[in-house]
Amino acid sequence: MDSSQKNKILNQFVARRLVQYRIHNGMSQERLAKHLGVTPERIRRVESGAQHLEAISLYAACEVFGTSMAAFFKCYKGFEEQYQSRARSSSASAACR
Repeated sequence: MDSSQKNKILNQFVARRLVQYRIHNGMSQERLAKHLGVTPERIRRVESGAQHLEAISLYAACEVFGTSMAAFFKCYKGFEEQYQSRARSSSASAACR
């Protein structure tokens, strides 16, 4: 797998986890954006996978959610494996719960 593909998988993982944590914490995109000092449009674009989130903003989001970066990324390896499997079979679910 090339670095472009790895970046795509990582960005999709971050997008999904950001949505999960935001919803779990009962937070709107607007409120999260305010905490991170970005626009709500930026949060929408990150959550849709159209843009990536810089490490410093991801760290700040983890602080807002009361979690660590390690906890945020705890199931990345499984996500990556499911993503690759899905790419081969188009049937795997790439969710992290």
